[in-house]
Amino acid sequence: MSTSMTISIRNLTYEDLNSEIKRTMRRSARDAVQLGFMLRRMVDGKLWESAYDCFDEYLDNELHMDYSMANRFMNINKKYSISGSSMEISEKYESYSQGLLMEMLSMPPELEENVTPDMTVKQVREIKKQAKKEKEPDPVKEEIVIDGEYREVKEQENGCDVAIETDGLSMVRNLLEEKKHDLEEWMKVAKAEDVPENIIFEKKTIVGALASMVYELENVKEEPDPVPQPELPVLKNNDQRKEWLGDYKAWGLWYRDENIDVNYYKYDFEDGSRLIVSEYPNRHCYWSDKSEDERFYHLLEKNKKSYKKKYDEVFRHSANSETYLIDFLKNLQKKGK
Repeated sequence: MSTSMTISIRNLTYEDLNSEIKRTMRRSARDAVQLGFMLRRMVDGKLWESAYDCFDEYLDNELHMDYSMANRFMNINKKYSISGSSMEISEKYESYSQGLLMEMLSMPPELEENVTPDMTVKQVREIKKQAKKEKEPDPVKEEIVIDGEYREVKEQENGCDVAIETDGLSMVRNLLEEKKHDLEEWMKVAKAEDVPENIIFEKKTIVGALASMVYELENVKEEPDPVPQPELPVLKNNDQRKEWLGDYKAWGLWYRDENIDVNYYKYDFEDGSRLIVSEYPNRHCYWSDKSEDERFYHLLEKNKKSYKKKYDEVFRHSANSETYLIDFLKNLQKKGK
């Protein structure tokens, strides 16, 4: 963004700046710095006063955005723009995504140095989580965390009541349902009356953006730590080895494919080999009216011996026989002695 463009933005009226903000909102995530600059200009110049009683009303009615989200964009501009007060992003952060910049907002410089552009939002949250464990919480500060940001508890902000929302995902979900209902009502009106096309397009864009946000938030949701697999017992005979193989569910569910209704279990051995069991629940046999669980064992051996060479086996569709797996377990525990 050129200097002349920055100067022109500073001189825009409420109507023109409002239109420019809406246009920028529809662009890619890398424009977050520019959007933050324009929002700061709207706040600093109090341009919203020409149309609304408070800034929060402007955000809700014009941008369909709450103060918490607008504040994040403004803070992104302060922290990641050149000199902290321009429309141009600092060269250091050009390759970062909008999601990463938002997650890095509340990070101190020494912690931020650990973040690289190729990281996911979930990885950054893990860095923050680990740092939080190492640091004692400050009981003096009267602050709460909203979507990864520290905000002081206040009754009012910019002349309007601020709703404190502690669950960002729930907030976006509720907003999505509200905007979907709004869109449905407008679609009904459009069938009976001549509604400008741009109004329907704008409302569809908002619903689509919120749906994408819900998807992203759901997929970066923290997952519980995996349950450690049970220790491999000493198997003294083939009956015990067969019993252990049949009790694969005790290893813990590794992955489930909802599309084809298949459960996967795995066991990692100390030599680096891995045994995968693919379970097909309640499958009907073509020769019988009964249904039963089908399971197939796939052994991924480390340093598997073959003609003239050794190699690490990878997953393949063909399954291993029970006899082969019993011999593998027998030889594995012999080597461990």
